[in-house]
Amino acid sequence: QHGSHYPFLCHDWFRIWLKHFQGTAGLFIALVTKDGIPVLIAPLQMRHEKYKKVARARTIAFIGNHHSPIQSFIFGEKETPDRIQSLRHFFSVLKKTIRDWDILELESLPEEREIAACAKQSLASEGIGFREYFCYNDWLLENIDFSGEEYLNGRTKNLRKEIRRRTRRLEEEGDVVFESGDAGENFEKYCGIYRDVRGRSWKHAETDSAFLTDFRKWAMGKGWLKFSFLYLNGLPISCHLRLIANNTAYLMESVYDQTFSEFSPTTLLRSMLMTHLIDKENVSTIDTIRGDEPYKMEWTPTKRRRIGITAFNSSAKGAFFRILMITFVPVAKKLMMFQNNHSNK
Repeated sequence: QHGSHYPFLCHDWFRIWLKHFQGTAGLFIALVTKDGIPVLIAPLQMRHEKYKKVARARTIAFIGNHHSPIQSFIFGEKETPDRIQSLRHFFSVLKKTIRDWDILELESLPEEREIAACAKQSLASEGIGFREYFCYNDWLLENIDFSGEEYLNGRTKNLRKEIRRRTRRLEEEGDVVFESGDAGENFEKYCGIYRDVRGRSWKHAETDSAFLTDFRKWAMGKGWLKFSFLYLNGLPISCHLRLIANNTAYLMESVYDQTFSEFSPTTLLRSMLMTHLIDKENVSTIDTIRGDEPYKMEWTPTKRRRIGITAFNSSAKGAFFRILMITFVPVAKKLMMFQNNHSNK
């Protein structure tokens, strides 16, 4: 019922993530029901660790890390007032009944569907002090109701010219082929090609490879995982991984053989992939997930922010970190900016 970002909020995503990253953290999963029907799930965990490398604190945070494109409460309600009511109930219990925590760290909340706004309003209504901070941007192409050709024609003149020029130069080198396929029975084959191209790229070997393998096998089983390749004379020179779920394409990983960098193989593969997604896979949204790489603004013009919220309990350490993060840290940042500007002058 929550709808958006389903692959990264479903039970199996959390199950796989916890298998590899839970460590010593304890589960802190809350369920809010209304008339016996679940309306809110808070997928959280509790850690006892140094917060911001300052002092140990009891920190409640979302189940997730840098592999999570977003982290969020999961709602069974669609209307904003109902979501706020559910969050207020959860925060009220957290404040009045569950006392053994200091920090509530809500990182990477999505801006869309007012989820971050609902969280801030609910915390304020319950009298819980908090600070808001920016995490990163997510770039999307939404409401796709045009053809792949129309989409490419809508890119900048310079980008279209560059694609034509690079394509022509690469075709002078030999036979250029675009391939897109489901993982399925070709999972090991496609993963092998991806690792081979990555080995010839500028990127280091994947960290957390065990997690990524489990995640990709699960996505393959759901029919979501897809690969795209660009071949030159039968040699794969660029590779792209994506998930397709609920009419949304999540663009995950891309690599290219740096031997062919002069041809911009990833740009060429992306131009073919985007039209394929629009014309063949009929997606309504293309999501490049986290990051502000310059190319994303050219291909996916809609920006969505990911917001972080730190809430503070009334415990001694909670009050200490509230003063530290709300009062002293902003002042320190302004002083550093002033010193840097003065030094540059």
